[in-house]
Amino acid sequence: MARKRKRRQGRAQLKVRLPEALRREIETAAARRGHSMNTEIVERLLVFDRTRDAKKLVAQALLDTLDDEIIDHIVDEIRQRERDDYLADQGMSQLDEDRYEAERDKE
Repeated sequence: MARKRKRRQGRAQLKVRLPEALRREIETAAARRGHSMNTEIVERLLVFDRTRDAKKLVAQALLDTLDDEIIDHIVDEIRQRERDDYLADQGMSQLDEDRYEAERDKE
């Protein structure tokens, strides 16, 4: 996104390229709500930012209440899911991975 040099009233003007379908969605929503596309985009960005912050706060609050052993199990589960996703993306299963590692250990 290119940033224009002029700043007015603490606001930056940006040039953004949007997929046409998204532009139409924003235009329709803005018209339905009776405001500009700019206002619609800014409000969506603010909601996104608050939602992200809220999720982070909830995660931190949950972690603060959990026992370290439970956190370790959660981390292990996340790592296993990430590994499974990676193997699936590579067209491999856990069994394929185990066979590969067994063959490599023989060498």
